[in-house]
Amino acid sequence: MGGFFSGLTSFLSPFFMNPAVFLPGAALISAPIIIHLLNRLRFRKVRFAAMAFLLQSQKQNKRRILFEQLLLLLLRILIVLLIASLIARLMFSPNQLALLRGEKSHQLVLLDNSASMQDRWGETTAFDEGKKIILKLVEEGSQRPGTQKLTVILLSEPDRPFILGEDINEQLLIKLAEDLETLEPSSRALNLIDGLQASLDRLNDLKAVSRTANIITDFRESDWNTQPALKEMVKSFEEADIAVNLVRSVTERHQNLSLVGLSGDLQTAAVNVPLRLTAQVRNHSQTKADGVRLTVIQDGKKLPVAVPVAGVEAGETVAKSFDVVFATPGRHQLEVLLDSDALDQDNSRFLTLNLKATNPVLLIDGDQEAKAAAVVADALAADPTLTGIAPLIQSPDYLRRNSLENFRCIYLINVGALPADAIVPLENYVASGGGLAWFVGELTDPRFINDTLIREDENSLFPVPLAPTWSDLPRASEFSPGPDLEFTDHPLFTIFQGEENPFVAAVHVDRFFPVAEEVTEAGLREEGRVQTLVTLRNDAPIMFEHSFGQGKIITTLTSAGNAWNDWSTNPSFVIFQLELQKYLAKRYEKQHSEEVGTPIELAVDAARYSQELEIISPNEQTAQLQMTREEVDADDDSEDFVWKANFTDTNDAGVYRVTLFDNDQLPEERWIAYNPPVTESSLKLLSKDDLEDRVGQSDQIAIQSYDDLSWLQQADAQQEARMSVLAALFLIMMFEQFLAYRLSYHTRTSGA
Repeated sequence: MGGFFSGLTSFLSPFFMNPAVFLPGAALISAPIIIHLLNRLRFRKVRFAAMAFLLQSQKQNKRRILFEQLLLLLLRILIVLLIASLIARLMFSPNQLALLRGEKSHQLVLLDNSASMQDRWGETTAFDEGKKIILKLVEEGSQRPGTQKLTVILLSEPDRPFILGEDINEQLLIKLAEDLETLEPSSRALNLIDGLQASLDRLNDLKAVSRTANIITDFRESDWNTQPALKEMVKSFEEADIAVNLVRSVTERHQNLSLVGLSGDLQTAAVNVPLRLTAQVRNHSQTKADGVRLTVIQDGKKLPVAVPVAGVEAGETVAKSFDVVFATPGRHQLEVLLDSDALDQDNSRFLTLNLKATNPVLLIDGDQEAKAAAVVADALAADPTLTGIAPLIQSPDYLRRNSLENFRCIYLINVGALPADAIVPLENYVASGGGLAWFVGELTDPRFINDTLIREDENSLFPVPLAPTWSDLPRASEFSPGPDLEFTDHPLFTIFQGEENPFVAAVHVDRFFPVAEEVTEAGLREEGRVQTLVTLRNDAPIMFEHSFGQGKIITTLTSAGNAWNDWSTNPSFVIFQLELQKYLAKRYEKQHSEEVGTPIELAVDAARYSQELEIISPNEQTAQLQMTREEVDADDDSEDFVWKANFTDTNDAGVYRVTLFDNDQLPEERWIAYNPPVTESSLKLLSKDDLEDRVGQSDQIAIQSYDDLSWLQQADAQQEARMSVLAALFLIMMFEQFLAYRLSYHTRTSGA
């Protein structure tokens, strides 16, 4: 019996705020019925002579009297029910009729769990406040079980609801509290439009008496300024007759600094050679930040001295350089940290590198004495402990007989004609990303360059055709004043720009190779393939840059040594050669750096590697994967295949260690640094007025705040039918009294 009353109370809960009170009140409808029956039993039947006439009259009026009595009885029952409904606080709307047919209202919550929701103040965060709003919503709904359903969608997984269409009751409240306790925001930049679209699609598929979308986010200005489609997306809910609550999980902007970059010349790093890195710190606050420090963690060990950063003005970015030294070859990782603030997620930046003992550079000199190559070698490695460069001087024949893969870059100095079996490996090296530097000289053969290296239908190893012979450059005079070399603003010459570096003004060029007469500067610019970097005093171009495949080539139309110029005796020569080597250095292994959330995608040669793959995340979680087979077309028109992998669980910033296994099960590691998105660091909020301007005025769209949840209760108060019940009770009581008087028997007095 207790279960019956419990079920009946649950059934009535959608219609009454206090359903348990209504049941005893409804039981009182028996009172008018009992009174009616008692009134019928209080008369004793006595037969007398005129009874026949009376019975005949009763038969004629029986139906009318019965109808009148039943009408009065029903009115009196209805009065009792209305009084009970008034006490139980009837909740009535046209939607309740749909509830009787088994339909329920649906509350959908879209919870933003992007990186900016980690915004912290005091002991709470924007994400914590968002979770509290969900619990409060369920708590309110659980007071009327069986009336509502709940769907919760996380912005990071809009197609996989966290909660899908579950009844809101006490059991769900307990379960949800446990599930939300362990839920943490991601470190990713997420697209609010994707979540809104998924929410709209989900609600459009539902059959519910009413539908409400509760969008819980921080409403950062950067999101709404860069995505104008958000306004139209919100309007789509209104057009679909879906109520929208835009719930702000944070109400004020907090101060925040972030690391937006960490870079260095990793391709030239070597053991025991100081590696200069540059960190970029941006101030997203409204006031200047002083006392900023960088903490450097090298291979898991914190360096003893913090790196001070000058004051960072509001809205500005400051670059700070510092040196680190690695004592062993192999793989290393580096982390740079800022002090804690409102958003700790963007206070770190990661870097990985694969360090070699030295950086080998190949110098090919066409002259047997190799004097020019020796000059370049001295500039590159006068002190190998400082540069980490290991130059190797060889003749052109070396290109034919040895692998070029391990060299960071290759210099061709005063080289004449090259055999075809030397050109092919050189082209393969540059096309795969290697760097090449040409320096001409007296052995340079213009016919070989023009006829063999210059190709009209594809990229060439040499940028421009040469004139048949070299040319002399007269010394500066009053008729041709100025320095011999005119530099552009190319990165190679940044250090030479301005008056602070006057050394290059003292460089004299005596001889150079002019380009062929048909080549013009305007033609080079129009073609776009070749860029002029340096010109002479007479406007003749002397240094070029162009690409070949994935590699870069720098060509200088004068000697590398002192045969045609005196640059090698100038201090700027050493600087130039080091910058040139750094610029051209072959990236023998790509320095991987990705944004959090970007999948790890691999495609490896199935003939070399096995199908197994291991990935260790920054939190030391290990994932064992089986790569999938994918067919590819081989060069010989036969079918071949590769192993492919797509690992999507990259929500944590840090270093992911990927281990491949060759067919002999020997491991090969690849490290990938994952860094937080810089777009999430600006905590400037969209004001309520601006948000209203974005979405417009509408009865369907309301803007709410985490610190005032009264709107959750207001929805109930607006549905209460107290005044309607009072009005109906008054009218029915008046009608009952009128009928009772009209239908009752009254004797007329003699004076009437």
